[in-house]
Amino acid sequence: MADARRRDFTVNGLFFDPVGKKLHDWIGGEADLRAKIIRTIGSPRERFAEDHLRLLRAVRFAAQLGFQIETETCAALKANASKIRGVSAERIREELNKLFSPPHGSRGLELLRQSDLLELIIEQGVHFIPRL
Repeated sequence: MADARRRDFTVNGLFFDPVGKKLHDWIGGEADLRAKIIRTIGSPRERFAEDHLRLLRAVRFAAQLGFQIETETCAALKANASKIRGVSAERIREELNKLFSPPHGSRGLELLRQSDLLELIIEQGVHFIPRL
């Protein structure tokens, strides 16, 4: 249970017991999975402060899964978008490579724009541009 609370998003806090064939959900991840929502576990501001790459991960998961970013999570993402500048180019490049992998690239680009991350990433230079 403690491990689930340290994770980033509710859909990443689900645990499956393969022996007992039971899903363990201590943080509401199953409901968010069914509703197709990306939501942080606990306070979005706290989760994003722990690791600023989570800002980009929220966008990637939403794009790849076809999910929406929950309202409070989205507001915190936008409010903290400038913190992406403190993340290493290598970590950002890895997330962008995943984000722009077909067939989700165009949605990923649109979510980057909506979240205010696109302009910040472009400002940082070409070393973030993924290898296609």
